[in-house]
Amino acid sequence: MRKRERPPRKRSRQSATTPCTNTSAGNTNLGTANCYRVEWVIWDNLLNENFKNLIGALDNQQTAKLRAMQQAWIAYRDTTRNFYMDKVQGSMAIPMGAVCAARETARRALLLRFFDQT
Repeated sequence: MRKRERPPRKRSRQSATTPCTNTSAGNTNLGTANCYRVEWVIWDNLLNENFKNLIGALDNQQTAKLRAMQQAWIAYRDTTRNFYMDKVQGSMAIPMGAVCAARETARRALLLRFFDQT
């Protein structure tokens, strides 16, 4: 009799912050926010690297448009993050704002990488 082969395990889509938030220090609102701030810094470093790579491949007109696009995005990111304080108005707004900043920065880093590769 042949053994059944197991199907491959599905990989979980866990954030880099999951190990941090599973600690006692990361299991509070402030602790969770700090965990996501670490992830935000990681994504921000990647975003900056992707920006530098992209800007090095553009002409002057494209560079000016990229800078304007980034300035508009920064305003969007900050306004969106700050809206959590206005809307939620509680201690949950702190980690929610940190999650928002990490998520939006990750999305932007990937977009800039896409532009650099096309």
